[in-house]
Amino acid sequence: NLSNTAWACATLEMTIAPLMNAIASAAIAISRQLDPQSLANTVWAFAAIEFRHMPLMAAIASQSLRSIGDWTPVELSSFAWSYARLGWRNVPLMHASAACAGTQLSELTLLDIANTVWAFEALEIPPGARLRSMIN
Repeated sequence: NLSNTAWACATLEMTIAPLMNAIASAAIAISRQLDPQSLANTVWAFAAIEFRHMPLMAAIASQSLRSIGDWTPVELSSFAWSYARLGWRNVPLMHASAACAGTQLSELTLLDIANTVWAFEALEIPPGARLRSMIN
């Protein structure tokens, strides 16, 4: 599983460019088949080691917009944090993430809220109504 391999590399702080590029290329090829957890974990792994592979980020962002309504609060907040850490400013994607998280308010942890709010602040994206409802 590509997302598990990427996660393991990030957890071990292994930034081996040829390996990460190979994972990214393979993940792009199957991005339409990845479930929300795999998408979120892959982005997190690349963000954790600050490995910027923009074609992968674009492919995952595109696929995520199709399925983001099915994501858990942890996947949503991790996803937002990851894109912000990489400096990837995709306003529609971030607002979609916050909107979905806003519908799951009772399930959000303080870490989920903090990660999401930090991501918006780091990317200088004005908060929408859903994001404001998380912090009020």
